[in-house]
Amino acid sequence: MMRRPRRTFSAEFRAKVAIAALKGDKTLAELAEQFELHPNQIIQLRQHALEHMAELFEKDKAPKPSGISGDDLKGNPPLEPRGLEVEFFPKEEVLHEKVKIYR
Repeated sequence: MMRRPRRTFSAEFRAKVAIAALKGDKTLAELAEQFELHPNQIIQLRQHALEHMAELFEKDKAPKPSGISGDDLKGNPPLEPRGLEVEFFPKEEVLHEKVKIYR
């Protein structure tokens, strides 16, 4: 008998479940049936949401853009250190010339 693969839930789904649990409109059993989760999972999601709710309102830890800098958006190429050349398997004579240049 093959095992069923472990389910992973998206952040949107976990937030949806946590919000429904925080509202308190439905019982835990009703939520478990609606979202097809064990009641313990719903309790854990609710507790996690309550513990980390304050982080949403902190100004110091605002989400930062990742991967793109302001220079990239303006069309300027990113600055690289001078003399840095990336070559895979450079020829030995070229390697010696580079070493002489940087000394």
